[in-house]
Amino acid sequence: MPAFLKNILLADANYPRTQRLGRLLNRLEYNVFISNTPADLLRMAQRLLPNLIILDLRMPFHEGSDCLAMLRRDRPLDIVKVIVAGELSDEALLTDCLSKGAQAVIRRPINPTELYIIIHKLIEPNPRRSIRLRVIFKVKVIHGSSVKAYFATVISDQGLFIRTTEPLDTNETVKVVLDLPSTRPIEFSGMVIYRTRFDKETFQEPGMGIKFLDIDKDLQRNLRRFIESCLTGEHYDTLGI
Repeated sequence: MPAFLKNILLADANYPRTQRLGRLLNRLEYNVFISNTPADLLRMAQRLLPNLIILDLRMPFHEGSDCLAMLRRDRPLDIVKVIVAGELSDEALLTDCLSKGAQAVIRRPINPTELYIIIHKLIEPNPRRSIRLRVIFKVKVIHGSSVKAYFATVISDQGLFIRTTEPLDTNETVKVVLDLPSTRPIEFSGMVIYRTRFDKETFQEPGMGIKFLDIDKDLQRNLRRFIESCLTGEHYDTLGI
């Protein structure tokens, strides 16, 4: 987990909706703050100077102007990235927001992976292309004639991170068997792409990152859906395999 979580300010008069989105962003490892009125939005943005604002397209007007214009008039806030959220039917209005200073737009229902990729592109120094889930589950790693059991602590549709004080060397190829909800064991070919050692100064988790090789597209899609459902709290029975 990052040493310092970045701050995201949600601006939406629909409180239940901001609560749902806030929980998702927490699970994606961001600090979340919520404003439900234009006055609160301006006050919190000025005091917090967040890394990102997710602004509802229909947030009430502030002193005769929309909230995006209000934010862009405030020079200190000009560095803050803004994503405007709207409905599928709001295409013209969302496109207009891009010309008025928003860095990105997103349409509801919000897809977690799409949101994750947009956020990373805007505020992360090394943007990721796949959404990640922090969990603890059993995994077997087959390397040559050796079979060892570990715990994985992070998974995406591209690979996973395995906790161990004895990581394999980078570029080593392995077979990975995952203990996830499915009708049969899930087995991947993988390659160790990085390894970390325990650091008592930063409490860095020791282990190795393994990238999936030649993963079946349907399985990859189901794995992504499984990760998204865990992050949103929606029900998902199995990986469908």
